[in-house]
Amino acid sequence: MAGACPTGVGCGCSDDAAFGAALSAGMKVPNVESGMPANLDVSKHEMLTYTNAEYDFTIGYLRDWTVQGDILDTEVILSGPIVDGYMINANVITVELPAEMTTYEYAKAGREQFPEVWVIVDTFNGTISNGEPVSGHIITTTTGEGIEVKHRQACLVRNTTAYVIGFTAASSTFDAAESDYFVPMLQSFKYIEDVAGVEISITNPSEVLEGGKFTAIVTLDDSTDLSIFLFKLNYDPSVIALTEVEEGFDSATASSYTWLSWGDKGTRQIVAYSDTLGTLVNGSAELVRLEFDIVGRAGEQSVLDIQGIIGDSAMKQIETIWVDSEVTITPEE
Repeated sequence: MAGACPTGVGCGCSDDAAFGAALSAGMKVPNVESGMPANLDVSKHEMLTYTNAEYDFTIGYLRDWTVQGDILDTEVILSGPIVDGYMINANVITVELPAEMTTYEYAKAGREQFPEVWVIVDTFNGTISNGEPVSGHIITTTTGEGIEVKHRQACLVRNTTAYVIGFTAASSTFDAAESDYFVPMLQSFKYIEDVAGVEISITNPSEVLEGGKFTAIVTLDDSTDLSIFLFKLNYDPSVIALTEVEEGFDSATASSYTWLSWGDKGTRQIVAYSDTLGTLVNGSAELVRLEFDIVGRAGEQSVLDIQGIIGDSAMKQIETIWVDSEVTITPEE
């Protein structure tokens, strides 16, 4: 849900980007035990990818982080470890602009809307790993619980849409959080259009009753001469349990492929490759069906994250966009 322009340039709308900063800075910690261990380093732990197909962006996050999509005018909230009584977090907000502007112009105009209690301690301009320009600032403020926090707000603009990525941590641990989490996450940000290739997505019901079951389907959208694919699925085994993996395609095509599947709780790796004289997959196809049982409690969520590689009959890699999903448990009626 894209917000309105916060810059005041040609419009009189609300400041959704500032709202994102306030949201991050005001995050409460209802249960300290719910956080993951604080001494994690991104370089030593697997990064997953959050994909937002509606607003065409992806961003990386740690597997142990919690993902909440489309909440409080925010496209996604990523919640990490609790350190010094404060939950390290990131969020992404999209803002529709009245006209095209540079990232610097947008960030500068946004700063002019900040309340006095937000103290700007630094500003920055540069590019991220894919060459996209980024501008922003770091502010300090104090939460209602008296915790001083720092918030980095990185702004990117494409056409007339601004993407505002916020990162927040207690001031006492901000430098470590920035190095371990925020910088790698910002560098991972991409527009989906930047990734040329076919799309492989996992789809499933967004909500399932407590104690129920559901099916997730991995589908391929419009490929040519697919000869081999392999991917890894990650999910939260405390929320959902994988009970069965079913081969995809139609029966004739599937029979000409060799299938392998293995994994532990929370992961599943699947490989399929065409026999020498087998039929190749062209166009769209259903690759795999995954059957799950709900083992968690109402209100809990799990991301279903897939990443992998596919190749054609010449054993050349096919560029691929991998689109994940999530499921939320709802109370039994």
